[in-house]
Amino acid sequence: MRVDVVLQQVCQVLVIALLSPLLHGFIATMEEKVQRGTGPSLFQPYRDLFKWFRKEIVVPQTASWVFWTAPVVAFAAMLTVPILIPVLTNYPLPLSDRGDILGGGLILTLGGFAILLAGLDSGHP
Repeated sequence: MRVDVVLQQVCQVLVIALLSPLLHGFIATMEEKVQRGTGPSLFQPYRDLFKWFRKEIVVPQTASWVFWTAPVVAFAAMLTVPILIPVLTNYPLPLSDRGDILGGGLILTLGGFAILLAGLDSGHP
C-alpha cells in the first residue's frame, strides 16, 4: 500500500473526529435559528467535551470489565466507519473494499450495543 493513500485515510479519520462536534454545533445553532431563538454557540460541543474530559470517573461497585471496555468499543466503532466509507473524497479508499454503507451501519450498531451492555452491567436503571 502506498504511503500517500494511507496518509489520506488517516487524515480522513482525524478530520471526521475533530470536526464532528462542529457539525453538531452547527445543527443545534440552525435549529434555534429556525425556532427564532438565540441558542448555543457554534463551538459549544467543544466546550462540553472539554468539561466532560475533566470530570471525575464514577464507576459502580457492581461494574465488571464490560463497563470499562464499552466506551472503547463504541469509540473505535465510530472511528472505523470513516475508514470504510469515503467522506472527503469521491473515489474509493484503499480499505473501503472491506465494507459498505450497510457494514458501516452494523458497526455503528455494535457501538450502541456496547454502550447498552455497559448500562446493563452497572446494575442501575
